Amino acid sequence: GEIRDKETVEIAVKASLTGHLVLSTFHTNDAPSAISRLNYMGIERYLLASTLNLVIAQRLIRKICVHCKESVTLSEEVLKRLRIDRKRAGDSVFYHGQGCTVCGGTGYFGRLPIFEFLVVDNDIGQRIIAGENESQIRTAAFTGEV
Repeated sequence: GEIRDKETVEIAVKASLTGHLVLSTFHTNDAPSAISRLNYMGIERYLLASTLNLVIAQRLIRKICVHCKESVTLSEEVLKRLRIDRKRAGDSVFYHGQGCTVCGGTGYFGRLPIFEFLVVDNDIGQRIIAGENESQIRTAAFTGEV
């Protein structure tokens, strides 16, 4: 089930501490934010570090309509704003939906899930215990500083 209140999260932590696998849903913007939110709900950082193994964040994004998509060349300004290095992009092809009758002129049709995984290993656990904020944990986890 979903974790909505302090009582539910305390039950989940106790179950995890006694060896039970606990899977739940929780509303946050990204994976590192879940740690801050659980801490805000009253769970001590040392308990978070010892009970969390993996945090998965999911979002649904709009899917470019396959009926009207066209390849586009991104300007240097757009690449910079998206933090994409042209050299690293290599032969990547970028698309834009022009809009058609199938997608109602929006250029998008359907949705696609994207996922963010945060493995709570010893290094991330130590950062949680040390009181690092979600920005610091995100940087460490997703830039390979762990």
